[in-house]
Amino acid sequence: MATANGDVPAQSLFAPSLISPAVVSALPEGYTIRPLQRGDFDQGFLDVLRVLTHVGDVSKEEFEKRWDEMKAGAGGYHILVILDENEKIVGTGALIVERKLYVIPIICHVACCCCFRIRGLTVF
Repeated sequence: MATANGDVPAQSLFAPSLISPAVVSALPEGYTIRPLQRGDFDQGFLDVLRVLTHVGDVSKEEFEKRWDEMKAGAGGYHILVILDENEKIVGTGALIVERKLYVIPIICHVACCCCFRIRGLTVF
């Protein structure tokens, strides 16, 4: 069955094909972008998020439970991570898709954009 997130790999929050080639090509050389994955707790995702906000003490179990809830949420959460040449997460951003009953078009919100210093990257 097709989903709002396209053909989603088991460990990705949404289908990587939903990331625009223009976004991918805008990254500096050596950097990649992909959907948040269930194992990103161990890849430093929360450390990057701490640049923006207070994260608190989130256990791996709590992270994975919330990730599972978000993945099951019919395509509403599109959290991206930027990785450096060493596959370390150095940036993140979120696009939240809101489906309203009174507005037929989908409303999207950009939220939680933060990164460590990435040479050659402009964040708006």
